[in-house]
Amino acid sequence: MASTSLAGVGTASVRHNPIRSLVERRGVRVSRAQRVAGVTTALSKNEDSKLRTGQMVRGQRFAVRCRAEKEKQNTLSNLDALLGIEPEPEKPPRVEVKAEAAPPPQEVKPTPVEKSNDDTSIDFSDRIIGSVCYFLPLMDGLKYSKFLLTQFPQFGYLLVPLAPVAKIYYSLGFLNIIVFFAMYFGVGQNRQLSKFLRYNAMQAIVLDILLILPDVLSSLFNGINGPPTGGAGLEAKILFDNTVFLFVYLSVAYASISSLLGKSAKLPLVGEAADMQSGGGMDDQ
Repeated sequence: MASTSLAGVGTASVRHNPIRSLVERRGVRVSRAQRVAGVTTALSKNEDSKLRTGQMVRGQRFAVRCRAEKEKQNTLSNLDALLGIEPEPEKPPRVEVKAEAAPPPQEVKPTPVEKSNDDTSIDFSDRIIGSVCYFLPLMDGLKYSKFLLTQFPQFGYLLVPLAPVAKIYYSLGFLNIIVFFAMYFGVGQNRQLSKFLRYNAMQAIVLDILLILPDVLSSLFNGINGPPTGGAGLEAKILFDNTVFLFVYLSVAYASISSLLGKSAKLPLVGEAADMQSGGGMDDQ
């Protein structure tokens, strides 16, 4: 009886041992978790295989479709070649042109306007100086007036006001070349002065240079034995000197009076050259 009671106590201690029951329950849970993980892994592998299979099928279908389109194009091109139909040229791709913004308007600077060549815009001092410039060719042309003054003494009254100026000019001797270059560089080529004044100065200078030609021809009339004293040679020299003096005198009178009136007169033989030397744009008024 005592043994029976000991066996009962042992069985009861085994049955009601909490540690053992906890271990058994954990083992059951672990085995269940492993089975769930295995099922999940199998399902994921199955899904991956299905996805790969679907991608492979779609790739094969796309390759078959491309191959069919290519064979169709080859067939149509061969048929066009047999029928003699030229293929339509491919249309060039459209190029979108972006409209550029208009540049901002630029400021227009007014161009400087030179004084017009009329009697209201020319300064009075420019008129006086432009008229005085013509004294230079007149002084160099007086030497051709001796025959004219001998034949017509009354003509000398027109030259009486020029006597003081002629006396001073001829007293300079070779220094009168200084007057020539002073007027050329100081007035004719001076861009700070008005075009009207520069033009008149250059016209007087060109007219004075033109008198070099009569000097050369006059030396031919004089010859080796001096000036002719009679006959046809003398008559030719008188006609020649009178013509040169009248041309110089009338040109100087016309140009100087025009300058006093504020007009730009273009003299024959010298007007165009003077206009070019002074910058151009001078009209005869």
